[in-house]
Amino acid sequence: MMFSQKTFEHRTVQKKEIQILLDSAHNQQKKVNIQESYLYAQKALAKSKNINDSYGIAYSNFYMGQALYELGYYNKALKRLLLAEKQEYSATDTQIMAEINNTTAKIYSILNLPDHALQANYESLMYISKTTNTINKKILQIKVYTDLAANYCDKMVIDSAQKYILKNQEIINLNEFSIPPQQLTDFFALKGYYYFFKKKHDSSAYCFKKSLSVAKKYKYRGVGVTFLVWGMTETLRKKPDSALFYYMKALKNFQELNYKSLIPRTYYLISNTYNTLGNVQKANEFQAKEFPLQKQIAKEYFEVNNTAFGNLLHEQENKTNIKIKKQITILVVFSILFIIISTYFILRKQRIVKKKIDSQEELIAQNKEKNYLLELKVNEAFDDLIQLAKENNPEFITRFRETYPTFISNLIKINPKMQIGDLTFCAYLYLNFSSKDIAQYTFVTPRAVQIRKNRLRKKLNINSEEDIYLWIKNII
Repeated sequence: MMFSQKTFEHRTVQKKEIQILLDSAHNQQKKVNIQESYLYAQKALAKSKNINDSYGIAYSNFYMGQALYELGYYNKALKRLLLAEKQEYSATDTQIMAEINNTTAKIYSILNLPDHALQANYESLMYISKTTNTINKKILQIKVYTDLAANYCDKMVIDSAQKYILKNQEIINLNEFSIPPQQLTDFFALKGYYYFFKKKHDSSAYCFKKSLSVAKKYKYRGVGVTFLVWGMTETLRKKPDSALFYYMKALKNFQELNYKSLIPRTYYLISNTYNTLGNVQKANEFQAKEFPLQKQIAKEYFEVNNTAFGNLLHEQENKTNIKIKKQITILVVFSILFIIISTYFILRKQRIVKKKIDSQEELIAQNKEKNYLLELKVNEAFDDLIQLAKENNPEFITRFRETYPTFISNLIKINPKMQIGDLTFCAYLYLNFSSKDIAQYTFVTPRAVQIRKNRLRKKLNINSEEDIYLWIKNII
């Protein structure tokens, strides 16, 4: 009995020490002291493992993953986030699951995987909807809405960006004094970026200044993002001198904070700006600084995809011949490596961001289904559904109904007059096909697909402010 009492007391003391370390990791994260945050989380993890504390292990890995992302180690960050997600405690905590998915989305965005980033953000929103702590829920919503708006701004889908900016504005209007300075600073920076695309330049400049004033008021140091997007708007306004001024401020801030995830992009923008100004020597200098960092990102991209495909093949081990699996692995690895290297050097030569070569597009398209299957971790039936959808096969809706019976029945409950064509269209949306994909598979124009989406909103009474993909996902 005496031993049990001592063991209990020891465990209680250890848990308190773990909580202090985790709080320190969180506080250092808020202060943008990334390396210090990582070290506190690392110490918390060691203590948590000693007493097998699932809570401590989950949050330690999460904070370490968050720090690794900001330090530019994306593959290691994803591994830590996965370890946090797999902890028994995480299954009961919607907040940590929302945070894990939000950070995962940021990593996918840096690695130029926008569709994966969107999917992770929507997963985060799903967990946020189940969070009971009102204040934490609002903070998490602001994080995800900001990321979604930024993603849509980069894609030039301004209406979608506006929807999430307005959602954030509504939350901030009611809760501004309880919102952390990082979220407020990033929100106003993004709002300034959005106003630029709406050609409201005075409002844009006001929001950038508001972002900086909020950071100054609360002594938040992470203002590099504000300077970066401000510089991007000046570039688009064809004011290279002004753009360079803000890019340099952004770079200085990122370097001071050791915030490496956005430094390569900043080098690229500075190099381009010097080219515009006719200073080739400086342009080459910053291009040389960018190259090893972009090479590292390419390596991280390769490792992320290689690890992912390896996991997929491992799950299929009982059904696939080992020799065939090795051949597939080698083919996928060399395909991805070829795409990365070819894309990088061609983009650098042509100085155009995100432009794909035709041959690369074909290779990426061939791997698109496998990547999507991997991300959603679905079973073999999903593979058949994707193929039937691409072939516009009449058997598609029958197989879909067999695989997701509750989805179809729930749709019919909402509107008993739904036709087979409507159900098929909803199935495409559930599988997360874009308008372009649906248009291609059904031999219509993207505009026709958009019109059909609008009609579907009326049939199912989907609010115009509601994301139709997220709404469809919640049917089951």
